[in-house]
This record gives sequence, C-alpha cells and structure tokens, in this order.
Amino acid sequence: MVVLKKIDGEVIITDGKKDTLVSADELAERFGVSTRTIWRYKVDGMPFTKYGWLVMFRVDECIEWVKSKNKLIPAMDKVYAYLLERKETKKKQTRTKNIQEKESAE
Repeated sequence: MVVLKKIDGEVIITDGKKDTLVSADELAERFGVSTRTIWRYKVDGMPFTKYGWLVMFRVDECIEWVKSKNKLIPAMDKVYAYLLERKETKKKQTRTKNIQEKESAE
C-alpha cells in the first residue's frame, strides 16, 4: 500500500514500511550521478518498485545493490567528496588570481 505523507511541504511516498520510496531523479541527486545512470542501474538489476506506471526506488535497497556490484556512489564516497572540494577550491583560487591580474593591469 502506497502512503503519501506531506512533511514540511514536501510529499513523501512510502510503501507503508519505514522505507522511503524515491523517484529516479531524487535517487540520482542523492547518489551524485545522472538520472541516466540510475536507469542503467535499473536495467542491470537494481531493485525498484512499480506502482502502475510509476517507478520508485527504496534508497536502502539501492545502496546495498550498488555496494554489492562494486559500483560508485559519488555522493557517499569520501575520496570523491575530497576531490570535488579540491576542484572547487582550485576554481576559486584561479578566479581570484584572474581578478587580481586584471586589477593590476589597469
């Protein structure tokens, strides 16, 4: 049985258990991958629940499946998070340097 709950203005879909069901878009956002990757994982066997035409995913089951297949969940990987942070820091430093060079050239 599908249960719709409204929490803080956001509609949450559950299947009556504690598990929260999410769409492919939301799962992709949580995992830090594209929606296309989620659909590819689904074809590869990632568990999902279908209610009519609506395809939903249980986050906990999906995490376990991804780990069992040795696939990457960038949003949950500390090394990936560190590299992403470094990349952003480098971008900021480059922007700052470019601004300083423009100001000194004037």
